[in-house]
Amino acid sequence: MTVNVGGAIFYKIVDPFKVSYNIDDPRNNVANLTQTTTRSEIGKLKLDELFQERNRINEVVMRKVDKVSQSWGIKTIRYEILSIDPPSEVRKSMTYEAEAERLRRRDIKLSQAKKISKINIAEGKSKMRISRAQGSAMRI
Repeated sequence: MTVNVGGAIFYKIVDPFKVSYNIDDPRNNVANLTQTTTRSEIGKLKLDELFQERNRINEVVMRKVDKVSQSWGIKTIRYEILSIDPPSEVRKSMTYEAEAERLRRRDIKLSQAKKISKINIAEGKSKMRISRAQGSAMRI
């Protein structure tokens, strides 16, 4: 299964000498390193974990890219996953699963509301019987 992931890396040049003499194409090398690191981190996860672990992946990728790019005279500022695009069949499945979960929560709330309503009605009837019994007892 292929998942398309789009991201953006933000960096700045902190040592122009190193950028000029330690690396041929800084922009392309940072992009390639970021892609490779992102693939590596995403490959460790299941698809549903990918959505949940987005912030952690951002942090890990930024840290790893920064560690390597320092020797190039580049400081990584931030990495952000912008999009996660699973195959259409998986998206449909995720949509159905999310809808089923919403319906489940709705059904639970409805059943809780019905239960509370029945309890309230029963308590009301009980109080009414008690009041009638007390009224009858006072008339005697």
